[in-house]
This record gives sequence, C-alpha cells and structure tokens, in this order.
Amino acid sequence: MSVQVGELRKVRTPFYDTKKSQMSTKSRPGIVIGVVSSTDNDLVVLPISTMSAVGYIDPYYDVFITRAAYPNLKSPRDCYIRTHKSTTVNEADTLAIGINLKSEYPDLFVDIMAKYEEFTRKVIDEAL
Repeated sequence: MSVQVGELRKVRTPFYDTKKSQMSTKSRPGIVIGVVSSTDNDLVVLPISTMSAVGYIDPYYDVFITRAAYPNLKSPRDCYIRTHKSTTVNEADTLAIGINLKSEYPDLFVDIMAKYEEFTRKVIDEAL
C-alpha cells in the first residue's frame, strides 16, 4: 500500500438517494488519518465538505479551511474538515489527489488530529 497519512484523496461514499429511493455513491474529498493495516488496504478518513447547510456545521469539531490561508490544498472552495465524522474505507474506493496536508501544513494537521483525538476520547469516556 502506498497511501500515506495526511494524503488527500477522492473517496467513494455511499448515500441514500431520496430521488431514486435507493442507495447510491458519490465521490467526495477526504484526508487519510490512518492506515489500518498493510494487508487489508483499509484507510481511516475524515471527510472534507463545503457544508452549504450551515445548520449542520459543528462550530468546534468542523475545522474551517479557507483557500486564502491554505492555497497549496488547491481547493476550489472554502471547506470544512469534519474531525467528528471519521470513516473506514478500502483503498480501492479512493483516488489520489496528489496533495499531502501533513507535509504541506503540519500545524494544521496537528490541530485536526488533536480535535479528532478529543472527539474520540469523548465518545469512549461517555461509553464507559
């Protein structure tokens, strides 16, 4: 597996299409925050979203990314990295974009991982 932590990738994501009344998929950008194992090719990914419905934005866990502040990400629009919405996907359901957030903006990557860790710790603490 050649995927690296911090890499931005297009991720095929399932969703329920209400117009067709069936499951469908769409491609969305995401950031790889973990490689589960080298034998099963699974990745832990945080989605990147433009969040047009502002009512769904979490003011703490959704990290706002502007094109002006982070031009090397080559994002077509300002967006949010959703640190509380991780998912596991197979590498075959992803496509490399050619940008690594961890190497381009290491401070931002650390901030994102800290929020992810905080959210995960909160979930675990509440479960116990």
